Amino acid sequence: MRRLKLLFASVSIVLLLTSCASAFKNINPENQEFSHRIETNTLSLEYNPDILRHSRNSKFQRKANRKDVGFIVGKFTNKSADSIHLGKDVTFNLEKRSTKETYSKLKQSPLIYYLALVSVGVSFSSREGTNAFIGFNPFGLIYALPNSIVAAVANTKMKKELSKYDLENKVIGPNESTYGLLTYNNLYTPTLKIETVKGVKVDSKTHASRYGSLLVEQCMAYDQKAYSSYEEYRKSFIQCLQSSKLVRSVTTFDRKYKNGNPKVIGINAKHNLEKSSNYLYKVGTWAYYNEDGTVEKFVEYGINGQGTK
Repeated sequence: MRRLKLLFASVSIVLLLTSCASAFKNINPENQEFSHRIETNTLSLEYNPDILRHSRNSKFQRKANRKDVGFIVGKFTNKSADSIHLGKDVTFNLEKRSTKETYSKLKQSPLIYYLALVSVGVSFSSREGTNAFIGFNPFGLIYALPNSIVAAVANTKMKKELSKYDLENKVIGPNESTYGLLTYNNLYTPTLKIETVKGVKVDSKTHASRYGSLLVEQCMAYDQKAYSSYEEYRKSFIQCLQSSKLVRSVTTFDRKYKNGNPKVIGINAKHNLEKSSNYLYKVGTWAYYNEDGTVEKFVEYGINGQGTK
């Protein structure tokens, strides 16, 4: 009987196990804009949750979430008269992980991509029945080599970043600031707080910016007691927005009545604090005037362009 042979499948095992390797981008906390703050009498901390996502390492952030790894890098400021060793003198209300353990959970496996060189298939024969076979796939090298290099380089960069900001290597002098990294077990973790400094229990006050930026938040509201005029506030607010790393562009909005008096004065901005970074949002306090030039009302707009009051 004539033999019938059919290739049923020829797939790379690695494609069933993993996707392309991910490059690791430097965290650079010096260039981050923080959204959370912890204050005590002796030490303060400004940070972003999900720092990997903020540093454009989204794939590593998702992996950290799957493995219950909390990962923040923040700015620590010593407000006391003594030096503070962040790794030894400070405790938090969570289960810390070592940078070595965090690295082992987040690193990639360069060698796994060489499984692309292995192909599997199935042959059908009217005489011999069904047989599976394993073969060599030379074209898999096109996939394996660049991905293994990307994974190896990413591992090296991540390990260097973890070591650079490890709290175990950080000592802050009086009235000085430094950037440090905290990794912890993210399973059922409460709001992050500092519990003790140098063995002394401290009162830890936490704050999360409703705008996603402590910098933008501090200059958003128009305090009429702090400014001599609305125009002074608007000028100051524009400078504040322009100094933010999360704001892409700032434009003024001015409308006048036919008699030349102001009708509406405000500020628009494109920023990365909402889903659409290309949308021009109303932000801060806008002034609305009557036709005779008197103020009708002030309206404060949140970072999403919605009026808050």
